[in-house]
Amino acid sequence: MIVRQTTQFLWLLPDAASSARFGRLIGDLSARVGAGPFEPHVTLLGSLCAEPADTIEQARGLAERTAPFRIAVEHADHSDTYFRCVYFATALDAALIAARADAERTFGCEPNSTPYFPHLSLVYGTFDPATRQQLVESAACELPTHCIVDRLQLVKGAPDYRDWRTIETFALSGTRNPCARSGRA
Repeated sequence: MIVRQTTQFLWLLPDAASSARFGRLIGDLSARVGAGPFEPHVTLLGSLCAEPADTIEQARGLAERTAPFRIAVEHADHSDTYFRCVYFATALDAALIAARADAERTFGCEPNSTPYFPHLSLVYGTFDPATRQQLVESAACELPTHCIVDRLQLVKGAPDYRDWRTIETFALSGTRNPCARSGRA
């Protein structure tokens, strides 16, 4: 899949222990099908088309307002969508909804016509349904019930995902529950 050179992504990163576990799983599953590994993440916002200098301070402010929070992992699944080939579906709970709403306000995003589908990808690519299902069955054996996200990462896109680069990573350091800002606490 090709993305514009100026595209940036905003990712939520799992805590260190979860990142290590997910990273091993991503590496193992990707190696089985000859795909490249990537950093475990849940995309908070995609396609931020702006200059990094403009977005770094916005991302820093968002991270400073947001406390680490728990994301429930629901099930392993697959699709014919390249960046959601094999993935763990995550719950769209109040904390994640509030974090996304704050990010949309912070970056001035227009409401997207495509519903937000939070997930943690395990394999990128285009593989036949039988291969994807085999990978899902392997991933299901490693299915956690949840993970804590404790960092926000700003990533610069490139035509090939293996060339994506971290612009900056911020610790989530807010003290308030993100649900309190949405009125769902």
